[in-house]
Amino acid sequence: MFVDSHCHLSFPELAERIDDIRAGRRVSTDQLGAALEPIVASVVRNADAFFWLDALRKRDPYAYSHAINCCALATTFGRQLGLPRELLIDLASGGMLMDIGMAALPDGLCNRPGALDAGQRVQMQRHVALGIEQLAAAGLADAEVTEMIQAHHERHDGSGYTSGTAGLGIPLNGRILGLVDTFDAICSERPHQPAMSRHHALQLLYREREKLFQGELIEQFSQCLGVYPTGSLVELSTGEVAVVMAQNPARRLFPRVTVLTRPDKEIDPAFRQMDLWAESNGGRSGARLSIARAL
Repeated sequence: MFVDSHCHLSFPELAERIDDIRAGRRVSTDQLGAALEPIVASVVRNADAFFWLDALRKRDPYAYSHAINCCALATTFGRQLGLPRELLIDLASGGMLMDIGMAALPDGLCNRPGALDAGQRVQMQRHVALGIEQLAAAGLADAEVTEMIQAHHERHDGSGYTSGTAGLGIPLNGRILGLVDTFDAICSERPHQPAMSRHHALQLLYREREKLFQGELIEQFSQCLGVYPTGSLVELSTGEVAVVMAQNPARRLFPRVTVLTRPDKEIDPAFRQMDLWAESNGGRSGARLSIARAL
């Protein structure tokens, strides 16, 4: 198995800290750091392992899974950008806490099945200020974390909120959080939208480069996750269906996969693991395997 044996993730502790902050109880930076450190350490050791384990936890409520996903995505992206460990901790904090103010919004607003009207959009946008207030009440008014939460809904073309800041005027940590927040949201099943595959979500973000998000950041984010991100379902050139298990950093089109079905789409109980780069060079009976499409 590719899973790091040291990857022990304290999801209950994270959930407890989130509940403390939402309730206005004080949380020390040491407590928060203790909850975040296993995630940062796990991503630094093996990002593929973290995301595969997280895929198994999709039954968790959206608010928690989104917070944990964004925490890990921001850390992984920061690592891709070469940021030092202390800044990875800040990004992890921002990713976990950026939507904390949602809990203070009216019941049902966040999970409405249809589009919001103008008044409801204004209400929704208040979650940023409410979240910062909650963090201050909980004793977590860290300048770096507050800055990135304040900026995570700003957009490259100035169309975002809360200040309408554009381009490089948006702090880098806010640009990172905005990108990972959007990516995970569109990959998640919500009452108002179906989940999009990670591969197609990356394509959508790429089409929005220099509009919603800085082009260079989207390029780096795509490099970080790979053309077919870990956890993606893909159809191979043989017709078999597989799940992406780990990236090949040098050959992004040829990740490691586990084969789930035969070419006729019947389950293959062998669940063979393959390195597509080796297979693309005739590793299995001379066949040249590749990914035909994302599912």
